[in-house]
Amino acid sequence: MLLLSFVLFGAFELHIPPRPSFTIGTSRKQQQSFRPTLDSLPEDLIRLIAARVVDVTPIKYGKVWGEEQNEQLPLLPLSVTCKHLRACLKSLIFKTVHNWNIDGKTGSEGSLSDDEQLCRTVHMRDHAIRHEHVLEVDDGVYEGLAQMPALQRVVMRYKVSLPPAALQCLPRIRHLTSLEIYQARLDGPVLPPLEFPLLEKLLLIIAGFRGVIRAPEIDKIVERANVGRLLRSVSGRLSHLHVSGDLLPDDFGDIRWQQLQKLVVSEHSPATYLLVPALTARMPTLRALHILYAADMSRPADELHPPFVYGDPDGKLLVETVPHLTSLSLSNLTEDDPVFSQLPASLTALHLHAWRDPYYGRRDRLDIRGETALTNASAMAIVLNHLSNLTHLLEFTVVLNEFPAAPLLEAIATTFPSLVYLEISHATYGYPRERREELEDARDPTIIAPLARLHHLRTLRITLNMLRNRFDRQVPILPILCWLFDGIPSLETAQFSWFTHFSWVPARDPEWRGWNSYDRAYMIRELAKPPPPRRILKPLREIDSD
Repeated sequence: MLLLSFVLFGAFELHIPPRPSFTIGTSRKQQQSFRPTLDSLPEDLIRLIAARVVDVTPIKYGKVWGEEQNEQLPLLPLSVTCKHLRACLKSLIFKTVHNWNIDGKTGSEGSLSDDEQLCRTVHMRDHAIRHEHVLEVDDGVYEGLAQMPALQRVVMRYKVSLPPAALQCLPRIRHLTSLEIYQARLDGPVLPPLEFPLLEKLLLIIAGFRGVIRAPEIDKIVERANVGRLLRSVSGRLSHLHVSGDLLPDDFGDIRWQQLQKLVVSEHSPATYLLVPALTARMPTLRALHILYAADMSRPADELHPPFVYGDPDGKLLVETVPHLTSLSLSNLTEDDPVFSQLPASLTALHLHAWRDPYYGRRDRLDIRGETALTNASAMAIVLNHLSNLTHLLEFTVVLNEFPAAPLLEAIATTFPSLVYLEISHATYGYPRERREELEDARDPTIIAPLARLHHLRTLRITLNMLRNRFDRQVPILPILCWLFDGIPSLETAQFSWFTHFSWVPARDPEWRGWNSYDRAYMIRELAKPPPPRRILKPLREIDSD
């Protein structure tokens, strides 16, 4: 039997059962004695209770990375109390399974149990995340995947090139709609033609939980050729593609994508660089495009590094190549990039990022992104002049090396009056330690007025000058919430990024970054709380006299 452990949970609708009917002859005592028990409740209500049990039960063991939290663990004792509860809960417990258990041990070859045939998502791995020892995966495990009648999603994280047995069995999964391969390595044998008749989503990403860690012996030419064969075999039906630029084949621009709606190209730029019009030339149905290149520190210094160029001054406008585009994300570009004058007026979301090299363990290197990208207010002001046609824009993101001042916010409010989401992050990780130590609460009262002009703004995501250091200084959050929510009447949610110092963070990575989200209701609840009682302290001499 395949040994599989459990992870994820689903949401279910609530259905309130009707009250039991009583005849005229039923006594009041009998009516009052009716009390529904857990095993008498309908299945949808039991599932709602189970979701609540999972939400309120703390996980007592150390968390592992990503989706590997065994959230269904609290349901196991409940499922063995009676047959009715087991029948209701087993589809939830076995909705997502792993090929290893909490100790990092893999399962063995064998047939599937009835419960394992319920799973919709399977996570596969050839190494343990916590102690990095190798997990041997038998070929019979892949055969088992093809036998799972409800399986729709497969997630794989392999350090070695994908084994032939896996590549042969994946197309045989009858209802497979999503295939996600992280830490992707495809430089093995030449891939045969693979048919995935129902596949809609494909992820081929070289990064893992800890960033990019690639073996130096990878044959990148063979790998890109294999990726090209795979992409051509699925291009007819795919609607969502996320691929690392390192894996893009040289002829990617020649592949026709008849139904593709979302394209994400991340990590690094491809070996054969493609401008956006050439990259999307055969994607007539594309709606979301996210090109998130960072510097590749493993390449020679004379090869392509930021800033990147995305637009072609002599090429077609994006309104001609991708007429339905509504969401665009770009990284590490400059204010004079031709792409800004080629954007379609139908765009509703524009995100301009500043990414660093994603290689793991390289955070002590020089940040070559520096001032070459759109990280200063003057460059951003030039960009806004090119974007006056984006009158329907609802979401806007920008990363700066300085905190936004009123003139820039005025320009944003004038250019994009319909914004409902605004993110202005502060890239303080490029600052020297002594500069970071100076960060304090520096609320500028002049920035509220331009933000208040955004009458539809619902969510503001912004970096605050919050710093915890060895003296444990921290800006109180409630005054900041009042400052924002009182000044921006339409605002519903404020999300803050902050930068802190902790003694346990390694010296080469002295900065810890996080996001917190607060809504207006939270502020109202906090303000409604009574103040703590005042304690009158006696002078020390009175205490001594007592």
